[in-house]
Amino acid sequence: MLQKLGVADRVSGKTVLSKGKELVGEAVARGDVEVGLRQISELRAVPGVDYVGPLPANPQKNSLISAAIATTHRQKSPLKPFWRFSRRPKARKP
Repeated sequence: MLQKLGVADRVSGKTVLSKGKELVGEAVARGDVEVGLRQISELRAVPGVDYVGPLPANPQKNSLISAAIATTHRQKSPLKPFWRFSRRPKARKP
């Protein structure tokens, strides 16, 4: 990713690869690192992290997230308003 952004040489020796179950945002919030690159939803879920925006379209990887309602689910009605809302352009904005 850093090569695609054209900054790999400038940050060489300053990068840390996240390992284990810890969220990248947790390391940012603690001050262990200054910048974190991760999925938007993961960064926004951590208190103390200022989400500054998505990466440019060229290097960005988009994740497709799907939803379904089981045909055997007894309470379909509470799920349908959520389903309709999630398909609106307003709900799709990061």
